[in-house]
Amino acid sequence: MEARHRLGKEPRAEESPRSRGLLSRLVGRAEPDPPPHESVERLDAAESDRDVDPLTGLVEYDPVDATLLDGFTKAVLVVEVDSYLMTSHVVGVEAGEVLIVEAAERVKQAAAAVDGRVRRMSGPHFLVLVPIADESDLQDFASRLALVNDRPATSDGGALTVGIAMAPRDGVDVPALIRAGMVAVAYGRREHPGSAVFFEPEMAEEAWDRFTVGRALRTAIDRREITLVYQPQLDLATGAVVGVEVLARWTDGAHGPISPMRFVRVADQLGLARALDRLVFEMAIEQLAAWDEEGIHLPRMSINVSPDTLRAGRVPQAVAETMRRHGIEPRRITVELIESRLLDADAGLDALRTLRDLGFRVSLDDFGTGYASFGQLVTLPIDELKIDRSFLSDSDDPVTSGAVVAAIVRVGQTLGLNVVAEGIERVDQQELLRTLRCPVGQGYLYSHPLTAEELVDWLMQTGGAVPLPDREKTADAAAS
Repeated sequence: MEARHRLGKEPRAEESPRSRGLLSRLVGRAEPDPPPHESVERLDAAESDRDVDPLTGLVEYDPVDATLLDGFTKAVLVVEVDSYLMTSHVVGVEAGEVLIVEAAERVKQAAAAVDGRVRRMSGPHFLVLVPIADESDLQDFASRLALVNDRPATSDGGALTVGIAMAPRDGVDVPALIRAGMVAVAYGRREHPGSAVFFEPEMAEEAWDRFTVGRALRTAIDRREITLVYQPQLDLATGAVVGVEVLARWTDGAHGPISPMRFVRVADQLGLARALDRLVFEMAIEQLAAWDEEGIHLPRMSINVSPDTLRAGRVPQAVAETMRRHGIEPRRITVELIESRLLDADAGLDALRTLRDLGFRVSLDDFGTGYASFGQLVTLPIDELKIDRSFLSDSDDPVTSGAVVAAIVRVGQTLGLNVVAEGIERVDQQELLRTLRCPVGQGYLYSHPLTAEELVDWLMQTGGAVPLPDREKTADAAAS
């Protein structure tokens, strides 16, 4: 979805049948005749009889007024106060109320310029119902409302995100427009906080997908229906297997196989990340203990963890308890966190330090794709850097990619960190890494992710060490 469509600069594309179906479920789109026009005077009279929010002095939204508002409303803007919940939880309820009061004043001032009617909704949300339906005018108004190019808020975190829905395109009555506006503001909160976002049918499709997949994922976690696969990690000098990375997989009965990127994103959005991480840790450690009992010893196992789990501060306790129960030494477990997400998880850094104090290893995954500086690497409580696969597979600019890989390896060597390259698929990539003395690698050149049973068979066939492919031998074999 391109930004210019959200900003109303181009006509939207024709909706697909699926989008129209999802839209009707989420925002109640229909095609009845427009409701009769109601006078502004009658609207004013009705407002005088409604409850007033004691905090802001605004009229509270009452669904009873929906029919009356239909005749006046050409567009609905749902305004959300960014960081309200975090401010209330971290600083205090009073600080959150300050944000709401300040936002209410800004919304009232902006709405007055277009004869808009403001309503207070629950939590951090306001409604602005306006009698205009011009995309350009609405964009200008909403941008001023979100203070995109205006003064900063008095309190920290007081930015506003605005979701815009227009009649009859996004709904033919106020309740439908509110639902569309809520979908848009939720999208804006995730993707473009502090900005104004027009509703698009694709947002409804995404919201429906998040709802259905999220509900199924919650059930799958409770029933332990998530499965694990394991990708071997090799010493690039000897070919010896030094560990495995644990990867979660999920096949839902109704939706079929769900990609990890998709269900991990849904888990993050719906607050299921901690439950998913706990399940993956438990299953992985149980499997490692089972292999030990079978006489199959893997030196290390790398497990991904989300920032939400780190922020909760529960990783060390939960992991240590599971390890003790199964007799697994902490040094065999590496906790992986994506670079850009680690830097946003300040509260989780204490958890990482605790993990290291307990003997666990910490890896910075996908290094080079985020914003970590050399100075930050010196202070971060980590033991390992993982080179993102994109630097090995960038065929458009192999010279630059090779230089980046070399720089990352040198940084690791300078700081005494282990370096792991992922996504190795070709012999020339392997040779580059070996030339640079990158110690560990993984990728399809050696093995795709394997189930527990497949990994045992693979280890038996290889004897725990893989003969590393050689470019000349590979070329000779291909020629013959």
